[in-house]
Amino acid sequence: MNDLSSIWLSVLDNLSSRGCNYLCNILRDFKIDSYDSESRTYTFKVSYFQSVWIDNNGGLEILKDAFVSVLGDSTINLKFEECGDSEEEKPAAWPEVPKKSSGKKPILKEDEKPSLPTSINPDNTFETFIEGQENELACAAAKSIVEELYDRQSSNPLFIYGPSGIGKTHLLHAIANAAYKKYAGVRILYVSGESFTNDYINSLAERKTNEFRDRYRTLNLLLVDDIQFIAGKEQTMEEFFHTFNTLCMRGCKIVLTCDREASAMVLDDRLISRFKQGITADIHPPREVVRAAILKDKAQRRNFSFFPNFKEAFDFITQKITRNVRNLEGALNTLINYVRFRKVNTLNQAQLEEVLGSFVSSDSTSSISIKTVQDEVAKFYKLEIGDLCGKSRTASIAYARQVAMFLCLELTKSTQTAVGQAFGGRDHGTVINARKKVRDTVETDAERRKELEKLRTLLRH
Repeated sequence: MNDLSSIWLSVLDNLSSRGCNYLCNILRDFKIDSYDSESRTYTFKVSYFQSVWIDNNGGLEILKDAFVSVLGDSTINLKFEECGDSEEEKPAAWPEVPKKSSGKKPILKEDEKPSLPTSINPDNTFETFIEGQENELACAAAKSIVEELYDRQSSNPLFIYGPSGIGKTHLLHAIANAAYKKYAGVRILYVSGESFTNDYINSLAERKTNEFRDRYRTLNLLLVDDIQFIAGKEQTMEEFFHTFNTLCMRGCKIVLTCDREASAMVLDDRLISRFKQGITADIHPPREVVRAAILKDKAQRRNFSFFPNFKEAFDFITQKITRNVRNLEGALNTLINYVRFRKVNTLNQAQLEEVLGSFVSSDSTSSISIKTVQDEVAKFYKLEIGDLCGKSRTASIAYARQVAMFLCLELTKSTQTAVGQAFGGRDHGTVINARKKVRDTVETDAERRKELEKLRTLLRH
């Protein structure tokens, strides 16, 4: 066995260890034809079909990455030279070469109805999603995923983040519904971060990792809800990293939702950088005008009218339930059932509070106060409250103070001015700078990121 053959076998082993079995099986027929030491170039002799397949499936990037891992040399180059174009050279087991014109799958005919998997809610579409300033970027980006599904040059992934119950899952289902409706034979998988983790654990226990990777890596579109669930799980993060890379190299689209920014999670730095390489869009709780539009839309779909008899109920729901669309819908359903079962024509304030009071309390911000945050942060960093509120500029105390301000803004309803006043009468500009400092720090410092996540967990529980 010569040196080139040994290198090639090592590269194939490297691909296999990464779970790139699909690509590895294709490349086993290849061999390194020559190596030019001056240009540091490894040359392969390939057929026309092999050349086109590699070009259209991102094989060159994955293969070079494997070479770099084996040789420890990032300056090497790979070159593919065509040595024939006979149709007989195409292995029967290989996939058909995609047409280079548009790369798009055939559009469904008008009389064709897509077959939706049970995991996708057919009612969660773009048409039923109420847009507002709080979600317009996320919605526009979600629609672009469908339009550019087969465009390898478009941004990837789409990372949507925001608090629970404000439409992230709806957008994932809307993407799936629109893609199934538009493209024939499209391969889509919608899972939660928890499901991905459990699937991977089960595949290890049952020794079915190849089946797991076939399921997750042979797609046109992967939709993962609540990706934060994989944070801190080393093996799961490693598997998702390679799944992510494989899909991106093949031009497959990925959409992720999360309850926080990517840099705020306890993740491998490689994953954070990849989550941020595409489009990041945040969603905020809806303003009253948007809540009113959502409530009207959902009431109409239930054949219920608030006006004129239940205007007070309409105002009560839109004004009291401010942070969570799921609670908004739950309050509506409870109200409708109460009205129909009790056969009432109107409700007064006392009745509304009795019937819908639980939704108002669950929707409100938790009992976390500035004092609670100060106590927990001081305890965590082994400081006194006076240190956080004092004038010390010692690096460790200053950073702890900034973290406390950051968490006050994130977890309480306090204004920047109120937070500043609670920390020794500082102005709102100091609070803004503190938030920026913490955000910048956790983006580049994994230990600081873990500290912040631990504090979040302590305060929320």
